[in-house]
Amino acid sequence: MSTLDARPAVRAWMVGLAVFVYLTAWALIRPPLQSPDEPQHLMKANSVWLQPWLNAVSDHFVPDRGRVNPLAWETPAVLDKLFFQPLNALSSPDVDALRATPWLPAQGPPLPPYQRAIATYPQVYYWSVYALSEPMIRGAGLNPWDATFVYRLATCALVAGLWALVWAACRRAGLPQDVAGALLAFVLLTPMLAFMSSAVNPDAVNDALCALAIVAAWEVLTRGTGTIACALALLAAALTKPAGMQLAAVLFLVAMGLGAARLVDRRRAAVVAGIAVGMVGTAVAVFYAWQPQRFLGSGPTNDTVAEYLERRWIMLPDIWRTYWGKLGWLDYYAPAGWYVLMLVLLLVNIACLIWRPRRPTHLTWYLGTLWILFMLSTFAAELRYLPEAGYTFQGRYLLPAALGLGAVLLHEVRAARMAMLAGLVALNVVLAHATVQRYYGGGWQGAVHALPFR
Repeated sequence: MSTLDARPAVRAWMVGLAVFVYLTAWALIRPPLQSPDEPQHLMKANSVWLQPWLNAVSDHFVPDRGRVNPLAWETPAVLDKLFFQPLNALSSPDVDALRATPWLPAQGPPLPPYQRAIATYPQVYYWSVYALSEPMIRGAGLNPWDATFVYRLATCALVAGLWALVWAACRRAGLPQDVAGALLAFVLLTPMLAFMSSAVNPDAVNDALCALAIVAAWEVLTRGTGTIACALALLAAALTKPAGMQLAAVLFLVAMGLGAARLVDRRRAAVVAGIAVGMVGTAVAVFYAWQPQRFLGSGPTNDTVAEYLERRWIMLPDIWRTYWGKLGWLDYYAPAGWYVLMLVLLLVNIACLIWRPRRPTHLTWYLGTLWILFMLSTFAAELRYLPEAGYTFQGRYLLPAALGLGAVLLHEVRAARMAMLAGLVALNVVLAHATVQRYYGGGWQGAVHALPFR
């Protein structure tokens, strides 16, 4: 392979390395289990051997006594005090005590089944992170504290590799380097995405897989190539979280709409629609038909559509925060002015998009329509499940389609694009500092003391 031929691959590897370093920083500055449902996801990953694909009981999973992390199974009081309590923090003696937590005795009665909504998620992410983590944990004889970070870093590695593939897919789809760079930076610098992507959580890989499917579908629509990549990415997303199924439905509608408007070739639009239908059918056949999904929220309610819309209107500021960065167990965030700044920067870029759009505008229509339909379908799904689960919507549930929101950057006003990205970098710094202050009584000194593998 010549140097010229190798250059795209080298750049993709560089993107992956940069993403891994960035996510690793986020993974290391907070204690274990401090993102939504991280204890449950960790235990489910620990226990894949006991339920390789489907659960014996539909909405339960059985923890594996020999591998389940005791910090998650029976959380010690010094760690438990952090959950939903933003005024509590870890001292250095607290960290030392947590490091000394032993594994559960190998001999003993089976652990009781565990009931959580995540029990009904597909096993693809859990098998992947288990395969990367457990050999290192058992081979090195790591303690439970360090083991949680191994799972986080394994997730960071998976996510970094997937975002490298997204970069390569952007270039293969013909996106100019500056466009691909702006879109990926916009998504990856969103602090909420970085926070979730550096935790033990299938959202981490699902967001990246959905982005890969979005770009691969664009390649199919515009070049007629990339059908296998599109199908595989969409199937992998669907077998990671139900959000992948939702994205498939949105891609079907977007492709057919663009074809009807003659913005893309109708035959290629039909191919994308066919891929979406085929991958949903496959995912249902191999998993969802046999594993009914369970959703948990605020509790069942019979609110009318009008009541729902009124409540969601009132909650818009919180939805906005939970998209850009409401961290921990959604218990701390940046000062309000930072979220106002994000709104102002977004509106400025929308104005620039209307004033001086980057032409041709086909990609803008594709991404923007996809974002709007994904957002509307997320609200519609919440409304549909109100009688069963109640209110569940959080801004972070839109992150699988975050690339679509990047359409606001597809204009010719470079200063506005750079201001948006600079604002995201600044928000990362602010929230990283807030994270350390939130979790460690000694601030950055406490965070350094808590680093794993010491």
